Amino acid sequence: ALYKMQFLFGKFRNIATKGPESETVKLIMGFIDKECSQPLPQNFCIYSNLIIIDRTVDVITPLVTQFSYTGMLDDFQGISKNVIQLEKDPSDTSDSKKSEDYYLFKDSFFLEIKDLTQGKVDAHLKSAIRTLKQLNITNLPIEKAEEAAKQIKMKPMLEVHHRLFLKMDKFLISPLAIEFNRFMFDVMYGMEKNPADRLVELIQVNFPVNLVLRLLIFSNFVFSGFSGTKFDYIVKEMIESYGVQMIRPLLELEKNGLFVNLTTSSSNLSLLKQMNFNELRKQNIKFADSSDTANSYFYGGY
Repeated sequence: ALYKMQFLFGKFRNIATKGPESETVKLIMGFIDKECSQPLPQNFCIYSNLIIIDRTVDVITPLVTQFSYTGMLDDFQGISKNVIQLEKDPSDTSDSKKSEDYYLFKDSFFLEIKDLTQGKVDAHLKSAIRTLKQLNITNLPIEKAEEAAKQIKMKPMLEVHHRLFLKMDKFLISPLAIEFNRFMFDVMYGMEKNPADRLVELIQVNFPVNLVLRLLIFSNFVFSGFSGTKFDYIVKEMIESYGVQMIRPLLELEKNGLFVNLTTSSSNLSLLKQMNFNELRKQNIKFADSSDTANSYFYGGY
């Protein structure tokens, strides 16, 4: 993908890397450059610098609560390559498909609001809809005709974001979001003195793992870590509920000081990494559904 970008925007003048995996990507790009029969364009370069960062270097970003419209949209809807799956309007009976690809980069209104917070998006959206409703194209001066045409062209985009925003609003008042925000509030203002037990309760009811990890990191920052027994209790419950694939991300969080064992420097989590499948069984750890292919990636016998 990075190599293809250079055909569109010109060859990167400088490539910087952070982490071993990104260095490998840089080497592969250089190898492709030498082997490719079609040379990259050299006479122009829109993006002169490229920085490649390993995900293991930055484990925090995926777990940060999003406040921009784009981030919130990605959280509850999911964005892949600037495309979202948009549910079709119920009144549209022209096609049997329930959803369709919606390309955000083609949406000029989205480019205006993508970095705004929820409240500002709400105000911007209402203002644009109000302006469109008040638009009177009869006897419109020529100098204002072009602006009016832009606003009329924007109508389908406004309808899309109005639907998305209503759906997002509904999500933000859902029991899931309320429980997440209540936990954050209680920990932040000292009303929750023992977050480990409350975290385990959420884990046991299969609360979404990305939200559990955010709450885990948040609690770790507020309390500077977890006691040894609570630490091991969280690890055990995470593996039982979500599968052994959780060992790797938990180890990364521990290594980066985002999941700290306050009692000992050698936690059960570190020992788990060295155990084979049978040894894990002896630790009295149950496992999630064995059909989970991600688990078999870490333990071939699973």
